[in-house]
This record gives sequence, C-alpha cells and structure tokens, in this order.
Amino acid sequence: MRITNPLSPIEIFTELLRRNAVTDSETVQFKNFKHDKDLCPSFTEILEGVLGVFGSYHTDVHDIQGFSDEGIDVLLRYRADDGEHKIGLQIKSYDEFELWAKEKLDVLKTLKAQYATAMHTVRTEEYFVVLCTDAAKHRGRIRSITSALKTFANCTIVKPKEALGLLQLGGLDTFIQATRLICQDDRTLQAAESYVADMPPAQAYAVIALVCGAFENGPDLDERDIVEFLREWEETFHAPRLDAHEEVDIIDDLVTEQMIGYADGVYRIDVRRLPEQICALYFDQKVLGTRTDRSFRIRLAKLLDLAP
Repeated sequence: MRITNPLSPIEIFTELLRRNAVTDSETVQFKNFKHDKDLCPSFTEILEGVLGVFGSYHTDVHDIQGFSDEGIDVLLRYRADDGEHKIGLQIKSYDEFELWAKEKLDVLKTLKAQYATAMHTVRTEEYFVVLCTDAAKHRGRIRSITSALKTFANCTIVKPKEALGLLQLGGLDTFIQATRLICQDDRTLQAAESYVADMPPAQAYAVIALVCGAFENGPDLDERDIVEFLREWEETFHAPRLDAHEEVDIIDDLVTEQMIGYADGVYRIDVRRLPEQICALYFDQKVLGTRTDRSFRIRLAKLLDLAP
C-alpha cells in the first residue's frame, strides 16, 4: 500500500493517544504496572508498532532506562528525508506517585530536571511526560504537573486515560491503526474495504481465510476448516458465537459465489473465483515479508476493521 496521508511518527503517536483513551475510572489498573518491568517495555513495543509502517525510513527505538537515563525512559529515534529526529518519553508510574504522596520523592522537581537534561543533552525535539497512575486517586498531583509544565516548550503531558488506552492497544493493533491512518486513501485498501462493506464480518473473515489458504496450502479444505475459521474470528474479535444456521448460511454463500465446491467430503477452493480485491491486499501485505500464518489472516481482518 502507498502512504497517502504522510503523517510523521509523532503525529501518529499523538493521534493514537487521542483515539484510544479510556475512562478515568479504568486507570486504577496502573497500580499493578511496574516502571521498568511493564511500562518501559510496553511503550517501546507501541513505538515499534508506529515505526513499523515506515518501511522507507531508517528507524530505531530504544528502551534506554536500564543503562543511560538522561531524562528519558524510551527514546524514539527515526531518520527521514530532513535528517534524524528524536522523541523522548518520560514515564511516571503509580509507585512514584505514591512515594510523592508520602513525601519520599518530589516527582515534579524530578520531572523538571529530567526535561532539562533531555532537551539539552539528548536534544529531543518533543518530550512526552506519560502519567501512568490512578487518575482519581492522584488527581491533585496530576493537576500540579500539568500546570507546572504547561509553558515548557515542546512538552506534552499524556493523561493516565490516554496512556492506558494505548497500552491496552498493544503492538499489533498499534501497527494496524498506524497503517490505516497513513494509507487511508490507498486504492488497494479502499477496494478491499468496499468489497467487505456490506458483508457480515464473519463471512468476510472466511473469505480472507480462503484466500490465505489457497495461496499458502493449496485448494483443498477439510469439512471442519471453514467452521474453525469462524471460531477463530469469534475469538479474535470477541464476537458472539454464531449459531448453526448462521454457519450454514455463510458456507452456502461461499458455494453460491463459487469460491468453494464440495465433493466426496472435501471442499475445494476455486482460485479463479476468489475476490481480486482481497487477493490484492493479501499479496500487498505478503510483499512486506510478513509471516503467512494464522496471525496473517488476523492482520488482514484488522486492516479491514472486521470487528462485529
């Protein structure tokens, strides 16, 4: 697919924060997240997902907390046509807010020093302070940070509800959403989206599975394969279980469209009848070197937003 909406990694990161925010009440979960063990690796994975869509860029992501803090927990570094860019994340955990409440740590004073170090030593262009704590319990301290840093140049405060939403997204879904953002007007993607637009999502997933199966494993299918594809769709998208009549209707439609035929207990895929729009998307993504396994079917389905 082509990049038709050339957003920068920082613009994508900001948009993903906005799109995936949860409620303040959910941020109580941050009590169980540890800074080095959970938060730094998770945000590194998120940034790798963002940068993964920029195949033409020389990109790199570092979790530098363990050996060289320099005011930054995660450094996003990428090279574009106009040179190298650096974006720093400083993550503040629930435990740090608790220490602050007990007057054993001055988080605000620490943040100001870390910002100065990041800007002047590492020379980051943008600095994100990511607040990973209980938004209700620590509301006053969050307000203090926001007020104190609002005039700091190129400094963005990431609220707990934004941080948790992005963490829950995970690496694969970050990659998918980033891809849909920058390739939203790509003709291959649009054609595939139009093909499945009026189709039940479970049936669309079955079609994707047939395309993948035909090109990866050959045309023959066991009787149980299509039903297993439907179970896979239900599990992946947390969809309600299809009843027997719905399953039969989907299989009948695939037969009617002549994508599959049935004889002697075996279904056979007719490659000539597979939709060219889904085939084009399949080969477009395969060219990127992605593994063509179960996760590849799921990747195609998520690119087409086949949630129920």
